[in-house]
Amino acid sequence: MRGAGGGGSGNRESHRREPFARAVDMRARRGISTLAVFLVGHVRTEPCLDGIHRHIEGVCTYPVPHHYTRQEVADSIKAGNEWYSHVDGSAPARIRTIAGCPRCSAAPYLTTRADSLADSHLDALPDC
Repeated sequence: MRGAGGGGSGNRESHRREPFARAVDMRARRGISTLAVFLVGHVRTEPCLDGIHRHIEGVCTYPVPHHYTRQEVADSIKAGNEWYSHVDGSAPARIRTIAGCPRCSAAPYLTTRADSLADSHLDALPDC
């Protein structure tokens, strides 16, 4: 699994991965298989055509940094992979797709919320 394993590099690194490992274990106990788990620590934004706001262009994983576009993440989720974001000081949040950005026509769009409102959890991640 990309991003979910590997040697620990201190307590902070282990602490970040622990909630994700628990989520995968819980799914396995319920008989739900997961192909891979990706951990997101950064986002890349781009200006919207309206010039008023910026929306998510893609995400970057950790601990091994790699950039994935919105479309790549959406396709990966559709294929059965799980994506989680983590902002220091908050619980990990599962990333899902919605039809489009609530403010413009960017589609598909990534969110951690259960509704289609703008997502503050992904917006709180640092740039990659």
